[in-house]
Amino acid sequence: MLNDDRRALPFVKLYINKAKKEKNQEKLVQGYRDARQYCISLDKKFKYADSTIQAAIALHDSAEISKAYLSKGILFYFNVKRYKEALDQYLKAYQYAENSEDEYNKHKVIYHMGIVKRHLGYYEQAFQHFSDCEHYYHSSLQKKLHENEVYNYNKGYYNSLHQLAVVYRCLNKFDKVDSLAELGLKNTINKPDYFLENSYFLKSKGLVYFHEKDYRNSEISLTKALPGIVKRNDFATCTIIYLHLGKIYFAENEMEKSMSNFMKIDSIFNKQQFISPEAADCYQYLINDASKTNNVQKQLCYTNQLLKADHIINKDFSYIASKISEEYDVASLKKMRDGSERKEKRKLHNAVILIGIAAVIIIIFCIRFYRDRKIKTQYEALQKNLIAPTREKIKN
Repeated sequence: MLNDDRRALPFVKLYINKAKKEKNQEKLVQGYRDARQYCISLDKKFKYADSTIQAAIALHDSAEISKAYLSKGILFYFNVKRYKEALDQYLKAYQYAENSEDEYNKHKVIYHMGIVKRHLGYYEQAFQHFSDCEHYYHSSLQKKLHENEVYNYNKGYYNSLHQLAVVYRCLNKFDKVDSLAELGLKNTINKPDYFLENSYFLKSKGLVYFHEKDYRNSEISLTKALPGIVKRNDFATCTIIYLHLGKIYFAENEMEKSMSNFMKIDSIFNKQQFISPEAADCYQYLINDASKTNNVQKQLCYTNQLLKADHIINKDFSYIASKISEEYDVASLKKMRDGSERKEKRKLHNAVILIGIAAVIIIIFCIRFYRDRKIKTQYEALQKNLIAPTREKIKN
């Protein structure tokens, strides 16, 4: 049965009621977890996620508590892109995972912490997270596993491969991206169970083609990738695909198609209040296009959207970076306080990371400050241009 399948809910609710009557806390945790998975409403998903956490805490099981916090964090990250709340849940999941022997869950937490670090731009650290996960899932697949375990470990393996490809693209190592995309496509092609994973590898391959300026094959791969990713409602990845399709059509002088794709990003931003720094580039194209037709109102609109996007990106970055440094890396420093020479070196390494985080934040704030000031100046000038004709009419 698929996720978000409401047909399962009546049976799940019966299971929950039975668990309550029997006072079976373990079954109650599972019931709430299933309800969160199969219900359609996002509000109800969060309510069931909270119930799962409460039931897991009552069970006094570190692994189950970690899973419950992780699941709520995934809801925040994937469904609504609220990074602050997602990070809070991941950090709690990380703390409880350390006290459990569930290696599968530990690596799920490591994987999702890696996603946050990648989002922040800490690519080397994120790479280590995904590399560890890739090794763990791949090596586990060599063991004798149940059919369901094989499916789950394959999912973990393919997702880790994809995230490694994403990090390599951020590091501009497109040869690595290409080899991982090819490996992923080879393992997922014509396998319905891994259709979504195949879509992500198609996306990676399309971005490699784009980098090579092979726009025809890039368009084919990205277009093939889009339906599966749209169906999954991964609007963040959709914006990256729309951005590159827009750039492809722009390079081929198909302006209507180009602007249409950039406007799709704007539409997602309006609906979800989310945009990545990379996808925000669409506004430069939209502003320039509006200026060519002397459409001052559109210039104002898209300039305002760019300012808004920059503000949201900036706010998320500062919060998440500080939380990671305070609650994740500092926690590691405290843990390693009394140890061997190796642990002392680790202390120094983490201290350097903290200093690096602070330096990166200061640099990015400076860059964004001057960028915001420049955009605001342009915005004010556009407003004057829009108001000036009205004033002339009043005078006449």
